[in-house]
Amino acid sequence: MINKKIFISGLGVYSPVGYGIKQTWDNISNGYTGLEKIKDWENSNIRSHYYGLPQSLSFKEEIKWPEMFPPTRYSLLGMYACKKAIEDAKLNLNTENNEIGMVIDTSMGSASSVEQYLQDLYQRGLSKISPMKFTKTVTNTAIGDISRLFKLNGPSSLLLNECSLCYGIDLVRKGVIDTVICGAIDHYTDYYVLSEQESYCLIDERYSLEEAISKTERIEQKILGEGACFIVIETEESMKKRGVKPYAEIIDYNTSFDYENVDSTTRRTQKNLRNNIMGICDYIPNESDILWFSPFQTDIQKSTNEPKELLADLIAKNIHYSSHKEYTGDMRSASSLFGILLAAKSLHEKKYPADMKGCHKSNANIALVNTTQEGGSSSLFLLKNLNS
Repeated sequence: MINKKIFISGLGVYSPVGYGIKQTWDNISNGYTGLEKIKDWENSNIRSHYYGLPQSLSFKEEIKWPEMFPPTRYSLLGMYACKKAIEDAKLNLNTENNEIGMVIDTSMGSASSVEQYLQDLYQRGLSKISPMKFTKTVTNTAIGDISRLFKLNGPSSLLLNECSLCYGIDLVRKGVIDTVICGAIDHYTDYYVLSEQESYCLIDERYSLEEAISKTERIEQKILGEGACFIVIETEESMKKRGVKPYAEIIDYNTSFDYENVDSTTRRTQKNLRNNIMGICDYIPNESDILWFSPFQTDIQKSTNEPKELLADLIAKNIHYSSHKEYTGDMRSASSLFGILLAAKSLHEKKYPADMKGCHKSNANIALVNTTQEGGSSSLFLLKNLNS
Protein backbone atom coordinates (compact mmCIF):
# COMPACT_ATOMS: atom_id res chain seq x y z
CA MET A 1 0.00 0.00 0.00
CA ILE A 2 1.25 3.48 -0.86
CA ASN A 3 0.60 5.64 2.21
CA LYS A 4 0.25 9.04 0.61
CA LYS A 5 -0.92 12.06 2.57
CA ILE A 6 -4.55 12.85 1.83
CA PHE A 7 -6.17 16.27 2.06
CA ILE A 8 -9.69 17.68 1.86
CA SER A 9 -9.59 20.36 -0.84
CA GLY A 10 -13.24 20.96 -1.77
CA LEU A 11 -16.58 21.07 0.05
CA GLY A 12 -19.99 21.01 -1.63
CA VAL A 13 -23.42 20.76 -0.10
CA TYR A 14 -27.09 21.16 -0.96
CA SER A 15 -29.06 20.79 2.24
CA PRO A 16 -31.82 22.43 4.29
CA VAL A 17 -29.26 24.71 5.91
CA GLY A 18 -27.63 25.99 2.73
CA TYR A 19 -26.33 25.64 -0.82
CA GLY A 20 -22.54 25.56 -1.00
CA ILE A 21 -20.13 25.72 1.91
CA LYS A 22 -20.14 29.52 2.26
CA GLN A 23 -23.90 29.90 2.61
CA THR A 24 -24.06 26.81 4.81
CA TRP A 25 -21.35 28.02 7.17
CA ASP A 26 -22.82 31.53 7.36
CA ASN A 27 -26.26 30.13 8.21
CA ILE A 28 -24.94 27.82 10.90
CA SER A 29 -22.77 30.61 12.33
CA ASN A 30 -25.91 32.71 12.70
CA GLY A 31 -27.83 29.88 14.37
CA TYR A 32 -30.16 29.43 11.41
CA THR A 33 -31.83 26.06 11.04
CA GLY A 34 -33.28 24.74 7.80
CA LEU A 35 -36.01 22.79 9.60
CA GLU A 36 -39.62 23.92 9.24
CA LYS A 37 -43.12 22.59 9.69
CA ILE A 38 -44.40 21.32 6.34
CA LYS A 39 -48.15 20.91 5.99
CA ASP A 40 -48.83 20.48 2.27
CA TRP A 41 -47.67 16.97 1.40
CA GLU A 42 -48.63 15.43 -1.93
CA ASN A 43 -49.98 12.45 -0.03
CA SER A 44 -52.93 13.81 1.93
CA ASN A 45 -52.54 11.11 4.59
CA ILE A 46 -49.35 12.74 5.86
CA ARG A 47 -49.91 15.12 8.73
CA SER A 48 -47.90 18.27 9.37
CA HIS A 49 -44.31 17.44 10.35
CA TYR A 50 -41.02 19.22 10.88
CA TYR A 51 -38.83 18.52 7.88
CA GLY A 52 -35.56 19.70 6.34
CA LEU A 53 -36.04 20.74 2.71
CA PRO A 54 -33.31 22.42 0.61
CA GLN A 55 -34.09 25.77 -0.97
CA SER A 56 -35.54 25.83 -4.50
CA LEU A 57 -33.04 26.47 -7.30
CA SER A 58 -33.39 27.18 -11.01
CA PHE A 59 -32.25 24.01 -12.77
CA LYS A 60 -31.57 25.85 -16.04
CA GLU A 61 -29.42 28.46 -14.31
CA GLU A 62 -27.43 26.02 -12.17
CA ILE A 63 -26.99 23.04 -14.48
CA LYS A 64 -26.23 22.93 -18.21
CA TRP A 65 -27.95 19.61 -18.85
CA PRO A 66 -27.13 18.34 -22.36
CA GLU A 67 -29.70 15.55 -22.56
CA MET A 68 -33.33 15.49 -23.66
CA PHE A 69 -34.84 13.96 -20.53
CA PRO A 70 -34.35 15.84 -17.25
CA PRO A 71 -32.65 14.12 -14.30
CA THR A 72 -34.61 12.74 -11.37
CA ARG A 73 -34.80 14.61 -8.07
CA TYR A 74 -32.40 12.00 -6.68
CA SER A 75 -29.74 12.82 -9.31
CA LEU A 76 -30.40 16.53 -9.14
CA LEU A 77 -29.61 16.75 -5.43
CA GLY A 78 -26.21 15.20 -6.16
CA MET A 79 -25.54 17.46 -9.16
CA TYR A 80 -26.04 20.62 -7.13
CA ALA A 81 -23.78 19.48 -4.28
CA CYS A 82 -21.12 18.06 -6.60
CA LYS A 83 -21.03 21.28 -8.62
CA LYS A 84 -20.24 23.28 -5.49
CA ALA A 85 -17.51 20.83 -4.43
CA ILE A 86 -15.85 21.03 -7.85
CA GLU A 87 -15.98 24.84 -7.80
CA ASP A 88 -14.64 24.99 -4.25
CA ALA A 89 -11.68 22.74 -5.10
CA LYS A 90 -11.04 24.62 -8.36
CA LEU A 91 -10.88 21.35 -10.29
CA ASN A 92 -10.15 21.52 -14.01
CA LEU A 93 -12.54 19.18 -15.79
CA ASN A 94 -12.01 20.53 -19.31
CA THR A 95 -9.12 18.24 -20.20
CA GLU A 96 -10.01 15.06 -22.07
CA ASN A 97 -7.68 12.96 -19.96
CA ASN A 98 -8.78 13.99 -16.46
CA GLU A 99 -8.75 10.94 -14.23
CA ILE A 100 -10.89 12.27 -11.39
CA GLY A 101 -12.94 9.51 -9.80
CA MET A 102 -16.17 9.50 -7.84
CA VAL A 103 -17.66 7.39 -5.05
CA ILE A 104 -21.26 7.98 -3.94
CA ASP A 105 -23.18 6.52 -1.02
CA THR A 106 -26.95 6.43 -0.56
CA SER A 107 -29.46 4.83 1.78
CA MET A 108 -32.57 5.66 -0.21
CA GLY A 109 -31.52 5.39 -3.85
CA SER A 110 -33.96 6.14 -6.66
CA ALA A 111 -37.01 5.18 -4.60
CA SER A 112 -39.17 7.93 -6.09
CA SER A 113 -38.59 6.66 -9.65
CA VAL A 114 -39.33 3.08 -8.56
CA GLU A 115 -42.60 4.15 -6.95
CA GLN A 116 -43.65 6.13 -10.03
CA TYR A 117 -42.76 3.28 -12.38
CA LEU A 118 -44.75 0.75 -10.37
CA GLN A 119 -47.71 3.10 -10.11
CA ASP A 120 -47.76 3.60 -13.88
CA LEU A 121 -47.28 -0.12 -14.47
CA TYR A 122 -50.28 -1.15 -12.37
CA GLN A 123 -52.55 1.68 -13.49
CA ARG A 124 -51.71 1.91 -17.20
CA GLY A 125 -49.99 -1.34 -18.13
CA LEU A 126 -46.52 -2.13 -19.44
CA SER A 127 -47.26 -1.10 -23.03
CA LYS A 128 -47.94 2.48 -21.91
CA ILE A 129 -44.64 2.99 -20.09
CA SER A 130 -41.66 4.60 -21.80
CA PRO A 131 -38.50 2.42 -21.65
CA MET A 132 -36.68 5.51 -20.36
CA LYS A 133 -38.69 5.37 -17.15
CA PHE A 134 -37.24 2.03 -16.20
CA THR A 135 -33.64 3.27 -16.57
CA LYS A 136 -34.39 5.91 -13.93
CA THR A 137 -35.28 3.25 -11.36
CA VAL A 138 -31.71 1.95 -11.15
CA THR A 139 -29.91 3.11 -8.00
CA ASN A 140 -26.68 4.02 -9.83
CA THR A 141 -28.58 6.45 -12.05
CA ALA A 142 -27.16 9.35 -10.04
CA ILE A 143 -23.51 8.43 -10.44
CA GLY A 144 -24.01 7.96 -14.17
CA ASP A 145 -25.78 11.30 -14.55
CA ILE A 146 -23.23 13.21 -12.47
CA SER A 147 -20.18 11.60 -14.09
CA ARG A 148 -21.48 12.41 -17.58
CA LEU A 149 -22.44 15.96 -16.65
CA PHE A 150 -19.01 16.86 -15.24
CA LYS A 151 -17.04 14.58 -17.60
CA LEU A 152 -15.34 12.58 -14.85
CA ASN A 153 -13.16 9.93 -16.46
CA GLY A 154 -11.74 8.22 -13.38
CA PRO A 155 -13.08 5.11 -11.61
CA SER A 156 -16.58 5.54 -10.18
CA SER A 157 -18.66 3.46 -7.80
CA LEU A 158 -21.99 3.67 -5.98
CA LEU A 159 -22.35 2.23 -2.48
CA LEU A 160 -25.39 1.32 -0.41
CA ASN A 161 -25.16 2.14 3.30
CA GLU A 162 -21.37 2.47 3.37
CA CYS A 163 -19.37 5.67 3.79
CA SER A 164 -17.98 6.81 0.45
CA LEU A 165 -15.06 8.60 2.08
CA CYS A 166 -13.61 5.31 3.33
CA TYR A 167 -13.46 3.98 -0.23
CA GLY A 168 -12.08 7.26 -1.57
CA ILE A 169 -9.28 7.27 0.99
CA ASP A 170 -8.34 3.69 0.12
CA LEU A 171 -8.20 4.51 -3.61
CA VAL A 172 -5.78 7.38 -2.99
CA ARG A 173 -3.69 5.47 -0.45
CA LYS A 174 -3.19 2.57 -2.83
CA GLY A 175 -2.06 4.90 -5.60
CA VAL A 176 -5.03 4.05 -7.84
CA ILE A 177 -5.96 7.70 -8.28
CA ASP A 178 -4.86 11.15 -7.06
CA THR A 179 -8.24 12.90 -6.82
CA VAL A 180 -11.61 11.49 -5.76
CA ILE A 181 -14.96 13.19 -5.27
CA CYS A 182 -16.81 11.45 -2.42
CA GLY A 183 -20.53 12.05 -2.12
CA ALA A 184 -23.77 11.01 -0.44
CA ILE A 185 -27.35 11.63 -1.54
CA ASP A 186 -30.68 11.04 0.17
CA HIS A 187 -34.15 11.86 -1.10
CA TYR A 188 -37.25 10.81 0.84
CA THR A 189 -40.53 10.04 -0.88
CA ASP A 190 -43.98 10.75 0.50
CA TYR A 191 -44.55 7.03 0.94
CA TYR A 192 -41.44 6.80 3.10
CA VAL A 193 -42.53 9.76 5.22
CA LEU A 194 -45.97 8.17 5.59
CA SER A 195 -44.36 4.90 6.67
CA GLU A 196 -42.29 6.69 9.31
CA GLN A 197 -45.39 8.54 10.49
CA GLU A 198 -47.42 5.33 10.82
CA SER A 199 -44.55 3.71 12.72
CA TYR A 200 -44.54 6.64 15.18
CA CYS A 201 -40.96 7.52 14.24
CA LEU A 202 -41.58 11.24 13.56
CA ILE A 203 -41.62 13.87 16.30
CA ASP A 204 -45.05 15.21 17.25
CA GLU A 205 -45.91 18.47 15.49
CA ARG A 206 -47.46 20.07 18.57
CA TYR A 207 -44.03 20.98 19.92
CA SER A 208 -42.13 24.12 19.03
CA LEU A 209 -39.05 23.54 16.86
CA GLU A 210 -36.70 24.00 19.80
CA GLU A 211 -38.73 21.55 21.90
CA ALA A 212 -38.86 19.07 19.02
CA ILE A 213 -35.09 19.17 18.54
CA SER A 214 -34.56 18.75 22.27
CA LYS A 215 -36.87 15.73 22.38
CA THR A 216 -35.06 13.92 19.54
CA GLU A 217 -32.09 13.71 21.88
CA ARG A 218 -33.96 11.45 24.28
CA ILE A 219 -36.46 9.42 22.27
CA GLU A 220 -36.58 7.25 19.18
CA GLN A 221 -38.49 9.83 17.13
CA LYS A 222 -36.69 12.05 14.64
CA ILE A 223 -36.91 14.91 12.18
CA LEU A 224 -36.18 13.99 8.56
CA GLY A 225 -34.25 16.06 6.05
CA GLU A 226 -33.05 15.52 2.49
CA GLY A 227 -30.01 16.70 0.58
CA ALA A 228 -26.56 15.82 -0.69
CA CYS A 229 -22.99 16.41 0.39
CA PHE A 230 -19.78 16.03 -1.66
CA ILE A 231 -16.14 16.26 -0.57
CA VAL A 232 -13.03 16.40 -2.79
CA ILE A 233 -9.98 14.57 -1.45
CA GLU A 234 -6.59 14.40 -3.12
CA THR A 235 -2.83 14.06 -2.73
CA GLU A 236 -0.50 16.91 -1.89
CA GLU A 237 1.10 16.66 -5.33
CA SER A 238 -2.27 17.02 -7.04
CA MET A 239 -3.12 20.16 -5.07
CA LYS A 240 0.26 21.77 -5.74
CA LYS A 241 -0.32 21.50 -9.49
CA ARG A 242 -3.37 23.76 -9.11
CA GLY A 243 -2.01 25.91 -6.32
CA VAL A 244 -4.94 25.31 -3.96
CA LYS A 245 -4.88 25.14 -0.17
CA PRO A 246 -6.74 22.35 1.64
CA TYR A 247 -9.12 22.57 4.59
CA ALA A 248 -7.61 19.72 6.58
CA GLU A 249 -5.52 16.56 6.36
CA ILE A 250 -7.14 13.15 6.75
CA ILE A 251 -4.91 11.15 9.08
CA ASP A 252 -6.82 7.88 9.29
CA TYR A 253 -10.18 6.22 9.86
CA ASN A 254 -11.52 3.14 11.65
CA THR A 255 -14.64 1.20 10.68
CA SER A 256 -16.69 -1.28 12.69
CA PHE A 257 -20.07 -3.00 12.59
CA ASP A 258 -22.86 -2.78 15.17
CA TYR A 259 -24.98 -5.93 15.15
CA GLU A 260 -27.53 -4.41 17.54
CA ASN A 261 -28.46 -1.38 15.40
CA VAL A 262 -28.44 -2.53 11.79
CA ASP A 263 -31.52 -0.49 10.85
CA SER A 264 -30.52 2.80 12.47
CA THR A 265 -28.52 5.83 11.35
CA THR A 266 -28.90 7.56 14.72
CA ARG A 267 -27.89 4.97 17.32
CA ARG A 268 -24.84 2.82 18.05
CA THR A 269 -23.87 0.83 21.11
CA GLN A 270 -21.15 2.00 23.47
CA LYS A 271 -19.10 -1.07 22.50
CA ASN A 272 -19.19 -0.08 18.84
CA LEU A 273 -18.16 3.47 19.65
CA ARG A 274 -15.33 2.28 21.91
CA ASN A 275 -14.00 -0.02 19.16
CA ASN A 276 -13.75 2.88 16.73
CA ILE A 277 -12.04 5.16 19.25
CA MET A 278 -9.54 2.49 20.31
CA GLY A 279 -8.83 1.73 16.65
CA ILE A 280 -7.75 5.28 15.93
CA CYS A 281 -6.35 6.64 19.21
CA ASP A 282 -2.72 5.72 18.40
CA TYR A 283 -2.76 8.44 15.74
CA ILE A 284 -4.04 11.17 18.07
CA PRO A 285 -1.33 13.36 19.67
CA ASN A 286 -1.28 13.47 23.45
CA GLU A 287 -2.95 16.45 25.14
CA SER A 288 -5.04 17.13 22.04
CA ASP A 289 -7.77 19.71 21.80
CA ILE A 290 -10.55 17.77 20.06
CA LEU A 291 -13.65 18.68 18.07
CA TRP A 292 -16.09 15.75 18.22
CA PHE A 293 -18.66 15.68 15.41
CA SER A 294 -21.42 13.12 15.42
CA PRO A 295 -24.78 12.51 13.73
CA PHE A 296 -26.02 11.28 17.09
CA GLN A 297 -28.26 13.44 19.23
CA THR A 298 -29.12 10.89 21.87
CA ASP A 299 -28.23 11.14 25.54
CA ILE A 300 -26.03 8.05 25.33
CA GLN A 301 -23.61 10.05 23.18
CA LYS A 302 -23.82 13.36 25.00
CA SER A 303 -24.09 12.56 28.69
CA THR A 304 -22.64 9.15 29.52
CA ASN A 305 -19.05 7.93 29.66
CA GLU A 306 -18.76 7.40 25.91
CA PRO A 307 -17.05 9.04 24.15
CA LYS A 308 -16.14 12.04 26.28
CA GLU A 309 -14.63 10.34 29.32
CA LEU A 310 -12.90 7.67 27.25
CA LEU A 311 -11.20 10.29 25.11
CA ALA A 312 -10.31 12.35 28.18
CA ASP A 313 -8.67 9.33 29.78
CA LEU A 314 -6.68 8.58 26.63
CA ILE A 315 -5.45 11.71 24.93
CA ALA A 316 -7.65 14.78 25.17
CA LYS A 317 -7.37 17.88 27.32
CA ASN A 318 -10.46 19.56 25.85
CA ILE A 319 -13.38 18.07 23.94
CA HIS A 320 -16.02 20.11 22.13
CA TYR A 321 -19.18 18.27 21.03
CA SER A 322 -21.15 19.17 17.91
CA SER A 323 -24.10 17.59 16.10
CA HIS A 324 -25.57 19.06 12.94
CA LYS A 325 -28.96 17.36 12.69
CA GLU A 326 -30.61 20.25 14.50
CA TYR A 327 -29.82 22.27 11.36
CA THR A 328 -30.62 19.71 8.66
CA GLY A 329 -32.66 16.87 10.11
CA ASP A 330 -31.69 13.24 9.51
CA MET A 331 -30.34 13.04 5.93
CA ARG A 332 -29.25 9.41 6.34
CA SER A 333 -26.09 8.89 4.25
CA ALA A 334 -25.66 12.60 3.58
CA SER A 335 -25.64 13.32 7.32
CA SER A 336 -22.42 11.36 7.80
CA LEU A 337 -20.58 13.21 5.06
CA PHE A 338 -22.04 16.51 6.23
CA GLY A 339 -20.38 15.95 9.61
CA ILE A 340 -17.00 15.50 7.92
CA LEU A 341 -17.59 18.62 5.83
CA LEU A 342 -18.38 20.69 8.93
CA ALA A 343 -15.38 19.28 10.81
CA ALA A 344 -12.98 20.26 8.02
CA LYS A 345 -14.49 23.74 7.81
CA SER A 346 -14.37 24.13 11.60
CA LEU A 347 -10.66 23.30 11.75
CA HIS A 348 -10.00 25.74 8.92
CA GLU A 349 -12.02 28.56 10.53
CA LYS A 350 -10.95 27.78 14.13
CA LYS A 351 -14.61 27.75 15.15
CA TYR A 352 -17.23 25.07 15.66
CA PRO A 353 -21.06 25.07 15.65
CA ALA A 354 -22.77 24.34 18.95
CA ASP A 355 -26.46 23.85 19.74
CA MET A 356 -28.10 26.33 17.37
CA LYS A 357 -26.30 29.25 18.98
CA GLY A 358 -23.86 30.10 16.24
CA CYS A 359 -20.16 29.20 16.25
CA HIS A 360 -17.76 29.17 19.17
CA LYS A 361 -14.05 29.89 18.92
CA SER A 362 -11.75 26.90 19.06
CA ASN A 363 -8.04 26.13 19.24
CA ALA A 364 -8.62 22.49 18.37
CA ASN A 365 -5.80 20.80 16.51
CA ILE A 366 -7.80 17.74 15.44
CA ALA A 367 -11.38 16.68 14.74
CA LEU A 368 -12.95 13.26 15.22
CA VAL A 369 -16.02 12.61 13.08
CA ASN A 370 -18.30 9.72 13.93
CA THR A 371 -20.39 8.52 10.98
CA THR A 372 -23.15 5.93 10.78
CA GLN A 373 -24.93 4.14 7.97
CA GLU A 374 -28.14 2.16 8.00
CA GLY A 375 -27.02 -1.44 7.89
CA GLY A 376 -24.91 -1.30 11.04
CA SER A 377 -21.61 0.08 9.79
CA SER A 378 -20.01 3.14 11.37
CA SER A 379 -16.66 4.88 10.92
CA LEU A 380 -14.56 7.31 12.91
CA PHE A 381 -12.42 9.77 10.93
CA LEU A 382 -9.43 11.70 12.24
CA LEU A 383 -8.80 15.09 10.64
CA LYS A 384 -5.84 17.31 11.44
CA ASN A 385 -5.57 21.08 11.44
CA LEU A 386 -2.94 22.05 8.86
CA ASN A 387 -1.26 24.42 11.33
CA SER A 388 -0.82 21.70 13.96
